[in-house]
Amino acid sequence: MKNKISYIIIFLVGLWLLTSVFANFFSAVSGNVALIPVKGIIITEGDNYQMSTTSEEILRWIDHAEENPNIKAIVFEINSPGGGALAGKEIATRIEKIEKPTVAVIRDMGASAGYLIAASTDHIIADELSLTGSIAAVASYLEFSGFLEKYNITYERLVSAEYKDMGNPLKKLSDKERQMLKSQLDLVHAYFVNTVAENRNLSIEFLNSLGGSFFLGMQAKEYGLIDSFGNVDSAKKYLEDNLNTTIEFHTYSRKKHFFNLISNSLNDFSVNL
Repeated sequence: MKNKISYIIIFLVGLWLLTSVFANFFSAVSGNVALIPVKGIIITEGDNYQMSTTSEEILRWIDHAEENPNIKAIVFEINSPGGGALAGKEIATRIEKIEKPTVAVIRDMGASAGYLIAASTDHIIADELSLTGSIAAVASYLEFSGFLEKYNITYERLVSAEYKDMGNPLKKLSDKERQMLKSQLDLVHAYFVNTVAENRNLSIEFLNSLGGSFFLGMQAKEYGLIDSFGNVDSAKKYLEDNLNTTIEFHTYSRKKHFFNLISNSLNDFSVNL
Protein backbone atom coordinates (compact mmCIF):
# COMPACT_ATOMS: atom_id res chain seq x y z
CA MET A 1 0.00 0.00 0.00
CA LYS A 2 2.82 2.39 0.92
CA ASN A 3 4.58 1.61 -2.36
CA LYS A 4 1.43 2.43 -4.34
CA ILE A 5 1.08 5.76 -2.56
CA SER A 6 4.74 6.54 -3.26
CA TYR A 7 4.27 5.74 -6.96
CA ILE A 8 1.21 8.00 -7.12
CA ILE A 9 3.09 10.89 -5.48
CA ILE A 10 6.06 10.42 -7.83
CA PHE A 11 3.70 10.31 -10.82
CA LEU A 12 1.91 13.53 -9.79
CA VAL A 13 5.17 15.37 -9.14
CA GLY A 14 6.54 14.22 -12.49
CA LEU A 15 3.36 15.31 -14.25
CA TRP A 16 3.58 18.71 -12.57
CA LEU A 17 7.21 19.15 -13.68
CA LEU A 18 6.30 18.11 -17.21
CA THR A 19 3.45 20.61 -17.49
CA SER A 20 5.76 23.32 -16.09
CA VAL A 21 8.31 22.62 -18.83
CA PHE A 22 5.66 22.72 -21.56
CA ALA A 23 4.11 25.89 -20.12
CA ASN A 24 7.46 27.66 -20.13
CA PHE A 25 8.20 26.41 -23.64
CA PHE A 26 4.95 27.70 -25.12
CA SER A 27 5.15 31.01 -23.25
CA ALA A 28 8.40 31.71 -25.09
CA VAL A 29 6.76 31.61 -28.55
CA SER A 30 7.75 34.66 -30.58
CA GLY A 31 5.42 37.28 -32.04
CA ASN A 32 5.36 41.01 -32.78
CA VAL A 33 1.90 41.86 -31.39
CA ALA A 34 0.76 40.98 -27.87
CA LEU A 35 -2.71 39.45 -27.56
CA ILE A 36 -3.97 39.87 -23.99
CA PRO A 37 -7.28 38.23 -23.01
CA VAL A 38 -9.68 40.02 -20.64
CA LYS A 39 -12.34 37.43 -19.88
CA GLY A 40 -15.01 36.94 -17.24
CA ILE A 41 -15.54 39.02 -14.12
CA ILE A 42 -12.79 41.62 -13.64
CA ILE A 43 -11.36 41.70 -10.12
CA THR A 44 -8.22 43.19 -8.56
CA GLU A 45 -6.69 39.95 -7.31
CA GLY A 46 -7.69 36.43 -6.39
CA ASP A 47 -7.35 32.78 -7.31
CA ASN A 48 -7.66 33.37 -11.07
CA TYR A 49 -10.25 30.70 -11.70
CA GLN A 50 -11.33 30.46 -15.32
CA MET A 51 -14.39 32.68 -15.03
CA SER A 52 -12.46 35.77 -13.85
CA THR A 53 -9.60 38.08 -14.80
CA THR A 54 -7.48 39.98 -12.30
CA SER A 55 -6.09 43.46 -12.91
CA GLU A 56 -2.92 42.25 -11.20
CA GLU A 57 -2.41 39.69 -13.96
CA ILE A 58 -3.31 42.04 -16.84
CA LEU A 59 -0.95 44.75 -15.56
CA ARG A 60 1.87 42.21 -15.37
CA TRP A 61 1.26 41.14 -18.97
CA ILE A 62 1.13 44.75 -20.15
CA ASP A 63 4.46 45.50 -18.47
CA HIS A 64 6.01 42.43 -20.12
CA ALA A 65 4.67 43.41 -23.56
CA GLU A 66 5.86 47.00 -23.23
CA GLU A 67 9.35 45.95 -22.16
CA ASN A 68 9.68 43.54 -25.10
CA PRO A 69 11.19 45.48 -28.05
CA ASN A 70 9.83 42.87 -30.49
CA ILE A 71 6.24 43.71 -29.52
CA LYS A 72 5.01 46.54 -31.77
CA ALA A 73 1.38 46.76 -30.57
CA ILE A 74 -1.00 45.30 -27.98
CA VAL A 75 -4.45 43.82 -28.67
CA PHE A 76 -6.91 43.27 -25.82
CA GLU A 77 -9.41 40.50 -26.53
CA ILE A 78 -12.36 41.37 -24.29
CA ASN A 79 -15.24 39.08 -23.34
CA SER A 80 -16.45 40.44 -20.01
CA PRO A 81 -19.67 41.74 -18.42
CA GLY A 82 -17.60 43.98 -16.16
CA GLY A 83 -16.55 43.70 -12.55
CA GLY A 84 -14.97 45.83 -9.85
CA ALA A 85 -14.68 49.57 -10.48
CA LEU A 86 -11.12 49.69 -9.12
CA ALA A 87 -9.99 46.67 -11.15
CA GLY A 88 -11.34 48.23 -14.36
CA LYS A 89 -9.79 51.59 -13.49
CA GLU A 90 -6.36 50.06 -12.82
CA ILE A 91 -6.29 48.38 -16.23
CA ALA A 92 -7.77 51.34 -18.12
CA THR A 93 -5.36 53.82 -16.54
CA ARG A 94 -2.41 51.59 -17.39
CA ILE A 95 -3.55 51.22 -21.01
CA GLU A 96 -3.72 55.00 -21.41
CA LYS A 97 0.02 55.16 -20.59
CA ILE A 98 1.04 52.57 -23.22
CA GLU A 99 3.16 54.20 -25.94
CA LYS A 100 2.63 51.38 -28.43
CA PRO A 101 -0.59 51.16 -30.51
CA THR A 102 -3.46 49.49 -28.67
CA VAL A 103 -6.59 47.80 -30.01
CA ALA A 104 -9.59 46.32 -28.21
CA VAL A 105 -11.57 43.46 -29.70
CA ILE A 106 -14.95 42.93 -28.05
CA ARG A 107 -16.34 39.45 -28.57
CA ASP A 108 -19.63 38.41 -26.94
CA MET A 109 -19.57 41.21 -24.41
CA GLY A 110 -17.56 44.24 -23.39
CA ALA A 111 -19.73 45.98 -20.82
CA SER A 112 -19.26 48.17 -17.75
CA ALA A 113 -15.63 47.78 -16.56
CA GLY A 114 -15.01 45.70 -19.69
CA TYR A 115 -16.04 48.64 -21.85
CA LEU A 116 -14.05 51.08 -19.70
CA ILE A 117 -10.96 49.05 -20.60
CA ALA A 118 -11.87 48.97 -24.29
CA ALA A 119 -12.49 52.73 -24.34
CA SER A 120 -8.94 53.33 -23.13
CA THR A 121 -7.41 51.79 -26.27
CA ASP A 122 -6.70 53.58 -29.55
CA HIS A 123 -9.20 51.58 -31.61
CA ILE A 124 -12.21 49.41 -30.71
CA ILE A 125 -13.42 46.53 -32.89
CA ALA A 126 -16.60 44.58 -32.11
CA ASP A 127 -18.99 42.25 -33.87
CA GLU A 128 -22.35 43.69 -34.93
CA LEU A 129 -24.01 41.41 -32.37
CA SER A 130 -21.60 42.00 -29.49
CA LEU A 131 -22.97 43.61 -26.33
CA THR A 132 -21.18 46.83 -25.39
CA GLY A 133 -21.64 49.86 -23.18
CA SER A 134 -23.42 49.71 -19.81
CA ILE A 135 -21.60 52.89 -18.81
CA ALA A 136 -22.81 53.06 -15.23
CA ALA A 137 -22.26 51.69 -11.72
CA VAL A 138 -24.30 49.32 -9.58
CA ALA A 139 -24.11 48.24 -5.95
CA SER A 140 -27.31 46.27 -5.40
CA TYR A 141 -27.56 43.45 -2.88
CA LEU A 142 -30.08 41.06 -1.33
CA GLU A 143 -31.76 42.14 1.90
CA PHE A 144 -33.14 39.57 4.34
CA SER A 145 -34.77 41.65 7.07
CA GLY A 146 -38.26 40.55 5.98
CA PHE A 147 -37.21 36.91 6.18
CA LEU A 148 -35.96 37.42 9.73
CA GLU A 149 -39.22 39.05 10.76
CA LYS A 150 -41.26 36.24 9.23
CA TYR A 151 -39.47 33.61 11.31
CA ASN A 152 -39.18 35.78 14.42
CA ILE A 153 -35.39 36.08 14.17
CA THR A 154 -33.83 39.22 15.60
CA TYR A 155 -30.74 41.01 14.35
CA GLU A 156 -29.00 42.40 17.45
CA ARG A 157 -27.26 45.55 16.24
CA LEU A 158 -24.04 46.30 18.13
CA VAL A 159 -21.86 48.89 16.39
CA SER A 160 -19.33 51.44 17.58
CA ALA A 161 -20.26 53.98 14.88
CA GLU A 162 -23.55 54.88 13.21
CA TYR A 163 -22.70 53.65 9.71
CA LYS A 164 -20.44 50.71 10.55
CA ASP A 165 -22.96 48.09 9.38
CA MET A 166 -24.37 50.09 6.48
CA GLY A 167 -25.34 47.67 3.74
CA ASN A 168 -25.72 44.72 6.09
CA PRO A 169 -28.32 42.46 4.38
CA LEU A 170 -29.87 41.61 7.75
CA LYS A 171 -31.30 45.10 8.20
CA LYS A 172 -33.04 47.68 6.04
CA LEU A 173 -31.17 50.74 4.84
CA SER A 174 -32.17 54.01 6.48
CA ASP A 175 -32.98 56.91 4.15
CA LYS A 176 -29.69 58.55 5.10
CA GLU A 177 -27.70 55.37 4.44
CA ARG A 178 -29.39 54.92 1.07
CA GLN A 179 -28.52 58.48 0.10
CA MET A 180 -24.91 58.01 1.17
CA LEU A 181 -24.51 54.86 -0.93
CA LYS A 182 -26.22 56.55 -3.87
CA SER A 183 -23.80 59.49 -3.59
CA GLN A 184 -20.84 57.12 -3.74
CA LEU A 185 -22.32 55.39 -6.80
CA ASP A 186 -22.78 58.78 -8.45
CA LEU A 187 -19.07 59.53 -7.94
CA VAL A 188 -18.08 56.21 -9.54
CA HIS A 189 -20.53 56.85 -12.38
CA ALA A 190 -19.14 60.34 -12.97
CA TYR A 191 -15.58 59.00 -13.15
CA PHE A 192 -16.68 56.29 -15.60
CA VAL A 193 -18.54 58.73 -17.87
CA ASN A 194 -15.80 61.38 -17.79
CA THR A 195 -13.14 58.82 -18.68
CA VAL A 196 -15.11 57.40 -21.61
CA ALA A 197 -16.05 60.90 -22.81
CA GLU A 198 -12.40 61.94 -22.90
CA ASN A 199 -11.09 58.76 -24.50
CA ARG A 200 -13.86 58.45 -27.10
CA ASN A 201 -14.25 62.19 -27.78
CA LEU A 202 -17.92 62.10 -26.80
CA SER A 203 -19.87 64.56 -24.69
CA ILE A 204 -20.74 63.82 -21.07
CA GLU A 205 -24.32 64.87 -21.79
CA PHE A 206 -24.63 62.33 -24.59
CA LEU A 207 -23.19 59.49 -22.52
CA ASN A 208 -25.53 60.32 -19.64
CA SER A 209 -28.46 60.27 -22.05
CA LEU A 210 -27.72 56.59 -22.78
CA GLY A 211 -28.95 55.77 -19.27
CA GLY A 212 -26.35 53.10 -18.55
CA SER A 213 -27.85 50.72 -21.10
CA PHE A 214 -25.92 48.18 -23.15
CA PHE A 215 -26.07 48.07 -26.94
CA LEU A 216 -25.47 45.72 -29.83
CA GLY A 217 -22.32 46.41 -31.80
CA MET A 218 -24.31 47.82 -34.71
CA GLN A 219 -25.87 50.39 -32.36
CA ALA A 220 -22.59 51.05 -30.55
CA LYS A 221 -20.88 52.08 -33.79
CA GLU A 222 -23.71 54.47 -34.57
CA TYR A 223 -23.26 56.07 -31.12
CA GLY A 224 -19.49 56.28 -31.46
CA LEU A 225 -18.79 53.69 -28.75
CA ILE A 226 -16.76 51.51 -31.14
CA ASP A 227 -14.81 52.20 -34.33
CA SER A 228 -15.38 49.22 -36.62
CA PHE A 229 -16.89 45.75 -36.93
CA GLY A 230 -14.89 42.56 -36.83
CA ASN A 231 -12.89 40.17 -34.68
CA VAL A 232 -9.29 39.31 -33.84
CA ASP A 233 -8.50 38.72 -37.52
CA SER A 234 -9.84 42.21 -38.23
CA ALA A 235 -7.48 43.60 -35.59
CA LYS A 236 -4.63 41.79 -37.30
CA LYS A 237 -5.54 43.32 -40.67
CA TYR A 238 -5.97 46.76 -39.09
CA LEU A 239 -2.50 46.62 -37.53
CA GLU A 240 -0.89 45.23 -40.68
CA ASP A 241 -2.26 48.20 -42.63
CA ASN A 242 -1.19 50.73 -40.01
CA LEU A 243 2.19 49.24 -39.10
CA ASN A 244 2.94 48.13 -42.66
CA THR A 245 4.21 44.74 -41.51
CA THR A 246 3.09 41.13 -41.19
CA ILE A 247 1.48 40.48 -37.82
CA GLU A 248 2.09 37.43 -35.64
CA PHE A 249 0.37 37.30 -32.27
CA HIS A 250 2.11 36.50 -29.01
CA THR A 251 -0.83 35.30 -26.90
CA TYR A 252 -0.59 35.73 -23.15
CA SER A 253 -2.24 33.08 -21.00
CA ARG A 254 -1.98 31.58 -17.56
CA LYS A 255 0.48 28.76 -17.08
CA LYS A 256 -1.74 25.77 -16.41
CA HIS A 257 0.02 23.16 -14.32
CA PHE A 258 -1.54 19.88 -13.31
CA PHE A 259 -2.73 21.09 -9.91
CA ASN A 260 -4.01 24.36 -11.45
CA LEU A 261 -6.20 22.34 -13.81
CA ILE A 262 -7.70 20.39 -10.92
CA SER A 263 -8.23 23.58 -8.91
CA ASN A 264 -9.83 25.43 -11.85
CA SER A 265 -12.17 22.51 -12.53
CA LEU A 266 -13.30 22.42 -8.90
CA ASN A 267 -13.72 26.21 -8.85
CA ASP A 268 -15.79 26.22 -12.04
CA PHE A 269 -17.90 23.34 -10.75
CA SER A 270 -18.63 25.17 -7.49
CA VAL A 271 -19.47 28.43 -9.30
CA ASN A 272 -21.82 26.67 -11.75
CA LEU A 273 -23.41 24.74 -8.90
